[in-house]
This record gives sequence, structure tokens and C-alpha cells, in this order.
Amino acid sequence: MKNELTQTQPFLKQLAYSYTNNLTDAQDLVQETILRAISKYHLFTPGTSFKNWTATIMRNIFINEYRRKKRWKTVDISKIPTASVTTNNLGESFLVKSELNKIKARLKSDQKEILDLLSKGYKYHEVAKILDIPLGTVKSKVHFARKALKRDYSRLMNISISHRA
Repeated sequence: MKNELTQTQPFLKQLAYSYTNNLTDAQDLVQETILRAISKYHLFTPGTSFKNWTATIMRNIFINEYRRKKRWKTVDISKIPTASVTTNNLGESFLVKSELNKIKARLKSDQKEILDLLSKGYKYHEVAKILDIPLGTVKSKVHFARKALKRDYSRLMNISISHRA
């Protein structure tokens, strides 16, 4: 296997660069592919092309990573201009915080309690155990609480933006 990996590595480097167009990302992709090939070598079928097998592993890793980044909408910090300077408007921040507290106060008491426990670092299953309710109920209440917070916050931000103009 070591010999096969050594022979395949130049091909993998070239393939990874063609996927990423970035040398650092390509090196990471090659490393991840080699690690996966080593850990899953027991799944390799002897007599088939090791090169094609590792290329398939690489393609799947690349696609999964692309989907993950797309789902999380990650931002490449290196592409953000550093010359721009932002300032905080403390008055506006205070008003927004005040409005957010009012929005949170309008939530149902059980939703507030669950969100407070989660903000303290408890996990969903721990919150369910503390409150003696099913895990599904916790998840449901969190979903609806977040939905309400998002809706009301969006309204708040639209009002704030329209007042600035």
C-alpha cells in the first residue's frame, strides 16, 4: 500500500489542484485523501485501479467539503479588505440590545427558560433532563422560539434601517 500511495501521490496533487485552484487547499485535500485511503484500505478491492479508487475518494471529499461550506456560507477572511474601519455607535447598539431584550421578553416562559439553559452551555438532552420533558419537545420549542426571535428582529432591523435614511 505504501508503494501504491507513493506512486499515486503526484497524480493526487495535480488532481487536487485542479479541483481547488489553490496550493494550500490542494495540499490539505491530498492529505485528507491519503488519510481516508489508509483508514479505508480494507475496502479496496485488489485487482482494481488504486489510482482511480483514491481519485474517487478525493472527489467525494471535495464535493462533501464544498457542500458543507455552501451550507454554512463560510467567508474567506483573507479576502476581506483590511483598510476599512468600522466604528460602533453605542447609542444604536444600546437601542438594539434593548429591543432584543423586549423581543425575548415576549417569548413564552418555557421557551425563554430553554433558551437561557442553552445559552448557559447545556446541551439539548441535558435541558430535556433538567426540565423533565422529551428531547423532541425541547427541539420544537427552540425552533419556534428562534423563528419568533428572527421574525421580530428582522422587523426591528427594517425599522432601524428606515429611520437612518
